Amino acid sequence: MSVGRIFARAYSIVRSNAAMVFGAAFLLSALPEGVISFSTMGPFLGPAMPGALVFGWGLPGALVGLLLQSLVQAVIMHVVIAEGRGRRAEFGESVGFAMSHLLQLAGVSLLLMVGLGLGFLFFVIPFFFLATRWAVAVAVVVAEATGVGRAFGRSSELTAGARWKVFGLGIVVILVTVLIDVVGLVMKTAIQGNTMFNPLAMTVEMIAGAIGTALWGAMQASLYIELRDWKDGPATDRLVEIFR
Repeated sequence: MSVGRIFARAYSIVRSNAAMVFGAAFLLSALPEGVISFSTMGPFLGPAMPGALVFGWGLPGALVGLLLQSLVQAVIMHVVIAEGRGRRAEFGESVGFAMSHLLQLAGVSLLLMVGLGLGFLFFVIPFFFLATRWAVAVAVVVAEATGVGRAFGRSSELTAGARWKVFGLGIVVILVTVLIDVVGLVMKTAIQGNTMFNPLAMTVEMIAGAIGTALWGAMQASLYIELRDWKDGPATDRLVEIFR
């Protein structure tokens, strides 16, 4: 398994499908979260804040946020699958593909949230252990059309023998997305000033969130392909051939 190849492939995914990747991240994740965040905090309760979805809705909010990110990953995975078969997917087609897996993605998101939440409560270490084992569960659901239970088992199979690399990769991606969120928050604060609500400031925050979600989704797709080819050999549809 090559970490360098994972980064290079993720870059190729974003470069070749920038409008699709960032459009899906904005419309399916950042925008809904921004709207829910604003409705939760509201102009009368104070400006919208990063994480307001979680703070306002608690665990249901966390589940919604995770599900929205999973939908973006499904869109990106469909784009990769389509190009691996020699064609370019349309935006509506990819979104429809993601929505057709909504129930499976909801199931995976729920189990991820519960499992990782319990892992975090038990001295944090089990959280990282499970997060590493289940790193590509979402990708497995959409790429291999498996059931929810099988997705976790398959993810464990694929990550076996490479979990330290997967763990390190996850830390790097988390740090990058946090940095993007911080930059977005700083810009939002500078634009917003003392006003209770500023549409431009909120838009900047959502754009930063979309960039982080898009990069996360591209890395997930790239990681899945690398692990699958490492364990099983290149698939007959040659998904990887599009990344030269």
